[in-house]
Amino acid sequence: MKALAMVILCCIILNGCVSKAKYHNRMGDLKAITAEYKIIRKELREIEQHNTRLLDTISVFVAENNKISLEINKRLRKHNVKSNLKASDLESLTLRSSIMTEEDYTYYKKKYPCTDTNNAKNTPWLTEKEKKIYYYVNKARLDPMGFCNTYVVPRIKNDSNNAYLLTLIDYLYEMKPRNALKPD
Repeated sequence: MKALAMVILCCIILNGCVSKAKYHNRMGDLKAITAEYKIIRKELREIEQHNTRLLDTISVFVAENNKISLEINKRLRKHNVKSNLKASDLESLTLRSSIMTEEDYTYYKKKYPCTDTNNAKNTPWLTEKEKKIYYYVNKARLDPMGFCNTYVVPRIKNDSNNAYLLTLIDYLYEMKPRNALKPD
């Protein structure tokens, strides 16, 4: 029994021993793996930092959308439009306010005093569909609130959670009348 144990122990020891060259090769491999590990850990830390910044940005974005949705709901309630717009409804939308100042508004009103909604009807190079587009765009520009009440608000009764319609209604209610567009 002792002899068998000695033979097994000798086999383990002899098989476990490696030559000096093999040992140095394996140590080189270990150093390379350790260096790669350090690089991967560094990249992982950078990714975690980037992820933290992204999460902070998303949190700010969600908070801003929440504030905007509350403001829009409040403005729409003033006009008796029922809405339940949530921050998540605004995720895919880009909302803009009018950037015209009062001076710009007055300047353009005086410089381009066009108020004809149907000024494209005698333009021969426009198709009938394009003429209709000019008509409706001009109608919306000249009387945004009236256009909204006539054409957009009736649609909301069928689709009261549509973020696109609700934000359009909000925009048109807040928009000042503009001059009509002319094809040229």
